[in-house]
Amino acid sequence: MSVGVAGQLKTVSSGIAVIFSIIMLIISIRYNHKTLIMTGILLFMLSSIGCYLSPNFNIMMASYAIAGIGIAVYGPMSTTIIGEILPSHKRAGAIGIVVAGMSISYLVGALVVGYLSGASGWRSTYLFYAIPISILSLIMVAIGIPSKQVDSRILSGSYFDGFKAVLTNISADSCLICYVLSSAAWQYSLAYSVSFVRQRFLLSTSSASLFMLGTSLVFTVGSVTSGRIINRYGRKFTTVISTFLLGVLTIIGPFLYNFGIYAVLALVCCVFGGIMFTGIRSLTLEQVPRFRGTIMSLNYASMQLGYALGAGIGGFALVLFDYQGAGLALGSMGVIGALLLYLYAVEPRSE
Repeated sequence: MSVGVAGQLKTVSSGIAVIFSIIMLIISIRYNHKTLIMTGILLFMLSSIGCYLSPNFNIMMASYAIAGIGIAVYGPMSTTIIGEILPSHKRAGAIGIVVAGMSISYLVGALVVGYLSGASGWRSTYLFYAIPISILSLIMVAIGIPSKQVDSRILSGSYFDGFKAVLTNISADSCLICYVLSSAAWQYSLAYSVSFVRQRFLLSTSSASLFMLGTSLVFTVGSVTSGRIINRYGRKFTTVISTFLLGVLTIIGPFLYNFGIYAVLALVCCVFGGIMFTGIRSLTLEQVPRFRGTIMSLNYASMQLGYALGAGIGGFALVLFDYQGAGLALGSMGVIGALLLYLYAVEPRSE
């Protein structure tokens, strides 16, 4: 298959994930969150088995669709359950570790998958990496996460009570809109930054890879340290500042012509990216405590929508106005998101 056609596997998975994240608005109200997390991991494992055994591209695409469902189930619940089992002052730190874990998994996964596929073919990446990791994750969740029953007050309401409670809450809505805009702004660092340094500063492929490794590592540092920052300065303040600075630095970056200065700016931008992703999840989690599963499902859908908007708007601006235009368009979305959050979001009370 061509690279362009093969890339549609991710498109299918992401599209399915967005659809099922909306369905999770209902499912998360009625079912145990630990059970849902384990279901998501089982779907990952089934997807990996399907990809390993797939005899043709259509079967593999169907297997990727199963992974999209797994992402929609697992993603929101991995944050929701933090709100269910941990006290308020420990939640931000735990969310930071989850965000950092995703960043680390991309780094480790890229290395392992690259080695396995080169040594014994692409199917071995599922057999020796994805499937065993899924099994290990399932065991860790089964043993390490306590079960918590669904609140009887929630069961007594209708399926749409949670959806209504979120949409009629201006503070919650501002968090979701900010997540759309900030995720779009982050797309510049995620999708265009490496291409920019290769074209503007004529970096080799290996040097660009080291640059990407550095930005991923500092993103992880920002995620891990964000819990302490949030506990000291508050969820709203931390999220507003990190989102605003992420947007400003995204605007400034493409106008720089010195690689050293740009590299420092890009690293700082990624630190704020790690803090922002932790902060917005932590702030959103506390907006409607009775319906955490519902709001976190909407939160995940907002992130995916932001990624889609960032890719579309950024790509359009890049074609018309080069990297400066893309940085200005996407960075401005981050600044606007921070402003909306500052005006309308409410700092939740400590429990």
